[in-house]
Amino acid sequence: MRKEFKTLGIVLKKKKLKGKDLLVILLTKDKGKLSVLAKGVQKITSRRISHLDTGNLIKARMSESNDFLYLSETTLVSGFSSIKEDLKKATNFFLILKIFEKIAPEAQQDRELFQFLLREIKDIEKGKFSKEVFLRDLSRISGIEKSELEGYLSASY
Repeated sequence: MRKEFKTLGIVLKKKKLKGKDLLVILLTKDKGKLSVLAKGVQKITSRRISHLDTGNLIKARMSESNDFLYLSETTLVSGFSSIKEDLKKATNFFLILKIFEKIAPEAQQDRELFQFLLREIKDIEKGKFSKEVFLRDLSRISGIEKSELEGYLSASY
């Protein structure tokens, strides 16, 4: 049986697969981190491919079939273009996305973690991001030691 659902999510990472498919890693509001198969999105006629850029906030409709999640429809909510056009902001933005991709547990809803990521993105957008405050707050929310999170930072550079 095929189950469908809609959710809001941030594209943490994407990986090209065989053919015209992508594996997309999303941090979603309702389901936590999900690995979703986007079939045929790399076709030249696909309207969804630009929605799936790393860091984009999207509304997504997915279906579950045979223990796989398939992305069936997307709507771009924000591409955070003002961040991506500024080197310093973009560096911090992609750094925190990489950390979230590493630490968020698969398929475990954590709305606090999702909302925290959105707040941090807004801080980056406004030029108010602080790595020290980010690490302290993420440690408190996630339960991961600050020193371990700092290890993710140094490994990312």
